[in-house]
Amino acid sequence: MLLFSLVVGFLVSLLVTPILIKLANKINALDYPTHRGINKSPVPTMGGIAIYLGLLVVLLLNGLLIDYPFLIIAMTILVVLGIIDDLYQLSAIKKLIGQFVSCLIPILAGEISYNLEINFFINYKLILFVFVLIWLVYLINSINFIDGVDGLASGVAIIIALAIACLAYLNNQNLALLLSLALIAGVAGFIPYNYNPAKIFMGDTGSMLIGFSLGIAAIESITEFSFFNLILLFVLFLIPFLDTIVVIVKRRLAGKAMFTADKRHLHHCLLKLGYSQKKVVYIICLVSILLGLFSLALKFVNLAQFIFLVSSLIIYLVSFAIVINKELQNRNLSN
Repeated sequence: MLLFSLVVGFLVSLLVTPILIKLANKINALDYPTHRGINKSPVPTMGGIAIYLGLLVVLLLNGLLIDYPFLIIAMTILVVLGIIDDLYQLSAIKKLIGQFVSCLIPILAGEISYNLEINFFINYKLILFVFVLIWLVYLINSINFIDGVDGLASGVAIIIALAIACLAYLNNQNLALLLSLALIAGVAGFIPYNYNPAKIFMGDTGSMLIGFSLGIAAIESITEFSFFNLILLFVLFLIPFLDTIVVIVKRRLAGKAMFTADKRHLHHCLLKLGYSQKKVVYIICLVSILLGLFSLALKFVNLAQFIFLVSSLIIYLVSFAIVINKELQNRNLSN
């Protein structure tokens, strides 16, 4: 049944996407070229609806709509919120309120098993509640932030979801496994139309749904709230995490609002270095694959090996950041 449902979910997404392209053109749901965008002509948006329907079919065929109704309601609210934003451009604060409300629904309904044991805090349940809420909202916006190059957010989402599926399988966590695989099916049916040159964008409709689904699946994939698991998840989501943090810091230093759109993201930096959109996607997706394998490897190492691997990763990331920054400075000086 699982394999059958994944195939059906993939086909639903694949077949619905071209319908959405025609619909978006008809109702003028288009992403027009701007100073912060890289598309040269209007591109249909709201492709996230296809991802949502593909994902929903998989969950329906596996009985999760009955077992986790509030989770589905939260997803639906985010999709509706994304559609409204894609059509009418909601303010950042309105979107943020909608995101917090959506994330609270399955948590308060008790459908998210986040109350894992923490022995070094007395009020650990409250701490976990706040952590999970911030984690989900942060991921929703992180995936939205990296959705700036054709096929990038889709490719990174599939890679991270696949790593979560492996982790969930190893930990025997069925919800995380089904949710991550369902997301892969939905995104896989959409990505042929989103690959450069994109015929449609997922929009906030898709990016918020993906971020939320990955966040839920990641939390559900672990069985112990420990330092090791936190590092494991951080490594897995390292690209969207660091990209969001660096961009927000740069914006604040420049005196701009946190959610002001600009060209400070990692993919913009790589584009400035002369890489094509396709190469940028290949580079970031390759790094995502390596990080996914790295995070899974952390599950099987002892403390000494863990420290060595994490230290090596930090050294590599710092070196990578220095090289990219130096190259960008040289480019700016030459111009």
